[in-house]
Amino acid sequence: PYTVFNLASFDQAHSGGVAVSNLFHKIACNVIRHGTNATLKKKTVKQVRRECADESIVSSQLDGILTLYRGESSVPILGNTDLNKFLERLASHMSSYINTGNKAVASFVTNEFTTPTA
Repeated sequence: PYTVFNLASFDQAHSGGVAVSNLFHKIACNVIRHGTNATLKKKTVKQVRRECADESIVSSQLDGILTLYRGESSVPILGNTDLNKFLERLASHMSSYINTGNKAVASFVTNEFTTPTA
């Protein structure tokens, strides 16, 4: 099943959901590698933002994250309550993308196991 961390591997057109999944994946990898020193680079958020449609819920949350940098090139990930608020909203919004991905997988699996073989 798909989660916020691996939805990016869902074979679909580029969307805000896939872009945000990449962001969550990068955040998770950064925390695993750097622990309490993990940071989120501004250029990473800008890159994800470019992949999203303007005027979407996803883009507005990413724009909010970008306001946290205040002239810095990165912000801490752990213990950052302001960043966490934006990430919680993004994760909540991801549920529809995850649901779509999981339905596609379920349909594929059902077809594979119910289609008669010759």
